[in-house]
Amino acid sequence: MARPRKAGAEDLASIVDIFYESHGDAGKLKCSLLAEYAVSLGMDVKAYDFRRNSAVRRRIDDIQSAADERLNRGLLAYRNLDADSFIAKNATKTELKAALLELDSYWRGVFERSVNFAGENTKLLSKIYALKRDASETSASVDALIAELSEKRKVENALIAENRYLRTALERYLYPAVANEILLRERVLKQADTEVADIAMSELADESPPLSLSAATEQDRQTLSRSGALLERMKAQIQCAEEEYLQRTLEEYMASLGSLTDEEKQELYEWVASGKSVHDNPYFFSDERGFPLGFIEAYRANMDMCENPSRYFDLDSAEPDDDFDNEEIPF
Repeated sequence: MARPRKAGAEDLASIVDIFYESHGDAGKLKCSLLAEYAVSLGMDVKAYDFRRNSAVRRRIDDIQSAADERLNRGLLAYRNLDADSFIAKNATKTELKAALLELDSYWRGVFERSVNFAGENTKLLSKIYALKRDASETSASVDALIAELSEKRKVENALIAENRYLRTALERYLYPAVANEILLRERVLKQADTEVADIAMSELADESPPLSLSAATEQDRQTLSRSGALLERMKAQIQCAEEEYLQRTLEEYMASLGSLTDEEKQELYEWVASGKSVHDNPYFFSDERGFPLGFIEAYRANMDMCENPSRYFDLDSAEPDDDFDNEEIPF
């Protein structure tokens, strides 16, 4: 057997609306009754799902407030019974009994009509609420349709303008007419039924035969060859300048450090040979100002960190407390 599906916030709000429309009594909007109604629809909903959802609670409060406001708009008046006058007019037991029965019958009728009016009023309020909701949805649909119509009108106007341009181009530059004119000038045709404007012939037809592919692209190839040669020369000059700069900074850097071990020299040479600066390092070490350390300074710091980790890390610190994983979450 399939498990009932779990309702979301929108589903809960929809259940409130449908329940109110079908029952017509805002006073029956209770979480327990709503949950029973949702279960009858095949949903896995509990009463606390409605109670804990703030949006659903606001929806229920709005419906009940609107219903109470409409019910309290009417003005009710009540006139007290003049007991002395009533007894004076009905002095005997028989007259008093008859008058009381008539009065009871009258107020029973008033009560029954009031109950009927209250039921009709509740139904009308429910219908008004449903109509307002439908009107809101219809208004949203109208806005969406207006936006869609506006976009379609833009597309239609663009197509009309494009069609107008294409019709004008066909009227001015009709290709069969141009072909017939060329054949007529070449004396292939003796007579043509169409006439072509001179501007159309100049724009759409070449008087001289076309050049070969190699001849047409010769100038472009020469330009590309000159540009390529110049670019290679520039690359060579830049590479030479970079190598000279790296060599000069290497000599100055080594002179500023003084003595270096053979291992440090080997590492430094390999670093510079890869195109890197002596004022940078592969360990991402930086000074207190945030600038990268020089290669040898960073290399020595890295070696000292590996040999003496206790200087840089607190190895005796306690393990993180895992008691939180065993705590019960209070919700």
